[in-house]
Amino acid sequence: MDSVNYQHNRIRKRFADENRDSEDEAVTNSRNTFITSIYIKIVDIMTGQLRHRMESYSFLGTRFEIFIDLYDKDPHKINVEAKRLAKSYPNDLDIDSLINECLHSQGYMKLKNIKYLKECFAYINNNDLKSTFPNLVIAMRIFLTIPVTSCSAERGFSALNRINIWQLT
Repeated sequence: MDSVNYQHNRIRKRFADENRDSEDEAVTNSRNTFITSIYIKIVDIMTGQLRHRMESYSFLGTRFEIFIDLYDKDPHKINVEAKRLAKSYPNDLDIDSLINECLHSQGYMKLKNIKYLKECFAYINNNDLKSTFPNLVIAMRIFLTIPVTSCSAERGFSALNRINIWQLT
């Protein structure tokens, strides 16, 4: 059996100087003002912040490319990428030693079936191999402790979250 819903719609009494079109126009104008003055600015700021974050990740990815798939990397590529990394940190890393340590650690990784950098770093620490791979440990510590900050973009997302976006469309 269907239930009948008797809902009474309240009608607001309009005064003599009001008409229905002026209310709709005021809502539309305030909505357009909000979109152009606030919403679009927030989206533009977020776009810029995300672009900046992407450039930072790309820069770090190029600098620390040696650690991406070190397990399967060609020795010539290891040589080139280790040189690039060592040149970025000349006071901390020795070029020749880093190249040799990367090649040597690749052998350990294959022997122990360690495919990821975090596991490799843990293996070196747990088995007291820091003296065997001093430059590699320094490079790994630099890479694993780089603060990747995204708070500016996160603030933008929070601001957009406070706005009911679905009402804008």
